[in-house]
Amino acid sequence: MEDLIVSAKAGMIYSAHRGVLFKFESSSDLFTTTTRDKKELLSSLEGIAPWGNSNNYPDQTKAIIESNNTLSWCFERLFQACYASGIVTKRKITNDAGEEILINQQYSEFKEFLKRNRQFKTYTYQKFRDLLRFGISPVEFLVDSSKKIVGFKAHVSKDFRKSLQNERGVIETGFLCSAWNEVRSKTDELITPLPIIENDFDAVEKFKILAQEGNYLYLIQAPSDEKYYPKMPWTTIIKSGWLDISNGEPKFIKALIQNKATINYIIKIKDWYWGAKYGEEAWGAFTPKKKMELRKKEIDEFNEMVTGLEQSGKSMIIDVWTELNSQLEDKLKGTTKFNFSSMQDAWEITKVPQNDFSGSLKEDANTARIEIMLATGIDPSTFGSVPQQNHQGGSGKTQSMNVLLVISEFIRQLVVQDLEFIRDFNGWPEDMVFSFELPIMQTLAAMPVSQRTLQPNQQ
Repeated sequence: MEDLIVSAKAGMIYSAHRGVLFKFESSSDLFTTTTRDKKELLSSLEGIAPWGNSNNYPDQTKAIIESNNTLSWCFERLFQACYASGIVTKRKITNDAGEEILINQQYSEFKEFLKRNRQFKTYTYQKFRDLLRFGISPVEFLVDSSKKIVGFKAHVSKDFRKSLQNERGVIETGFLCSAWNEVRSKTDELITPLPIIENDFDAVEKFKILAQEGNYLYLIQAPSDEKYYPKMPWTTIIKSGWLDISNGEPKFIKALIQNKATINYIIKIKDWYWGAKYGEEAWGAFTPKKKMELRKKEIDEFNEMVTGLEQSGKSMIIDVWTELNSQLEDKLKGTTKFNFSSMQDAWEITKVPQNDFSGSLKEDANTARIEIMLATGIDPSTFGSVPQQNHQGGSGKTQSMNVLLVISEFIRQLVVQDLEFIRDFNGWPEDMVFSFELPIMQTLAAMPVSQRTLQPNQQ
């Protein structure tokens, strides 16, 4: 039976072979892939800012999300929690106590706008999808001959690219294309360029002067330190390796079942082992392919030795290293006594009970699920989807859900930015407020039976 490589992302390689599980520990990626030469790419874009080294970062990110059921599930729950019961219009008034409150109010201007834009709810949901995953949402405005915005459409962020900044640091144009990997020139017919509304100070008044009949792009973007495209905090789970652990679990279990493998040992090989064995400079200069070949060779040699280990009575030799060869040699020079308790094992071998192998995987996998949920902003106790993480009962789920609704308010405010711009540009009533109807969860113990339903937040 050949080695079964289940995962090779972020330095994590699982190999099931003759009853032994190898797990290589490393914090760096083994592979980097570029679909096109970068110089060729930048030349073909001609003034378009690429999103990622190969201009395919959004597609790669989308594929990463879709490859992990926990991550995709978390995002879908976030979309639903943020959207809640959808957008409503309210009016701000002052009550008898002198407090400003919002009351439900329908406006004829907005109702007419919705008649023209039947996909309003879909586009609103799309804005949440893109802001939470990519931190940016391009919205297209249609301006008619009377210089009023009469239509809007939320485009998919992965199809959007910005132009390079001009000498004033302004991004003037946005480009829409559903097949960036096929583009060979900025003038390609697959690309649709649209002027971007400069959404800076006094943006509405400036656009009233510049606007002509036609189509424009309005960008909704999360705060970011990046020059062109935001980097979202949740992507830390990709670099940390937790996502790879989560992805590797079902694939590995499936492989075990299909190959009827019996795992007797788990061998952990520390990441510094390879540099210590081959030399740091030599190992660093090896290509990913060469590193994989050397790792596979190590597996083959060990598997050959350990086959029938308990019956053969063979001795097992495990190299032991401290920090690095050179550092260890420096410490030992001229030393008559050395504290070997400070040395570290390069390999760690753990005997796996035959009836308890699934447990050894579940612990890391459950930790990975928790890390994924926290990275996306979800308290694991909110939905009780991780074993041993829902001890609070209904009260804990209620409180964590309400907290999620509260902390996601900023995203909701971003989502209505374009509507506020349309309101001010079109001259709709100034007291028109766009808000989301949020259900507030309460525990059953705190409410009489007659009121045990989701109650809208009446602000």
